Amino acid sequence: MSNIKLIALEGLELSKATIEVIAGNLIINAIEGFDSALELDIKLKFREEIIKFARSKINTLAINQSAGIASFEGCKITSKKGGQTLDYEKDQRYNDLKAELELRKQHLDQAYKFDGHFVTTDGEIIPKIPVKTFIKDSISYTFKK
Repeated sequence: MSNIKLIALEGLELSKATIEVIAGNLIINAIEGFDSALELDIKLKFREEIIKFARSKINTLAINQSAGIASFEGCKITSKKGGQTLDYEKDQRYNDLKAELELRKQHLDQAYKFDGHFVTTDGEIIPKIPVKTFIKDSISYTFKK
């Protein structure tokens, strides 16, 4: 049996709607309390790691094979060229500004946690600023090697 047949999902439309239906079927028992959500989440994460690892190994081959192909079974294929990032750290002015900005962030963090007015050693009163975003609670899993 071809390894591709293991993930062929024969007869299924490759769409977000299909993804939602399959995911819904996977999680319904956990959501309704019949199965362990924790156990399901760990097993899903394990499969996610398998898929991420496999995709990282075939990515270059897939990119090469995608040349001139616009879609596969209704899935639109878009190739994107990689980019480049300048090495800003090689510019002294950039490093000076970055250090100044980091110090300002530290002062703002301290002012947020401080009861009353926060004053720096040189007498500047640092204002309290509001929270911009909250990070949701999460859980992580580490699989043995």
